[in-house]
Amino acid sequence: MNTQNQFGIDAFRAGAEASEDFWKLYEAIYLDDRKVNGEDLVDLVRLGPAAGASLVQFINKAGQLGKEWDDLSDEELAEIDAILIEKVGNTDLRGAIKHLLNFSVAIDRLAEQRKPNATGTAPQ
Repeated sequence: MNTQNQFGIDAFRAGAEASEDFWKLYEAIYLDDRKVNGEDLVDLVRLGPAAGASLVQFINKAGQLGKEWDDLSDEELAEIDAILIEKVGNTDLRGAIKHLLNFSVAIDRLAEQRKPNATGTAPQ
């Protein structure tokens, strides 16, 4: 595992913000009455620009996701968990996301440990 931790979690944060903004837009436009009609234009004008802007910010940072993911520290995992607690209301969904993230990081760390060293042999 990369112990220098060169990358933060900016792309993760941007993704959480974009998801939240689009959920608010979907909730206001569709979930309020289960149909889309002219009355929803007010909500689109009110919430659409924020959702669009947060999507652009996420797209601009999304290229860093893999790099951020590859060097997640335990502290950053705790930060991501705090973001999930704040942004994801459903406890089961939050737990599933957290478990998948932890599983993925554990696999990545295991793979990093098994990479051949400078002599070409895998660590014991």
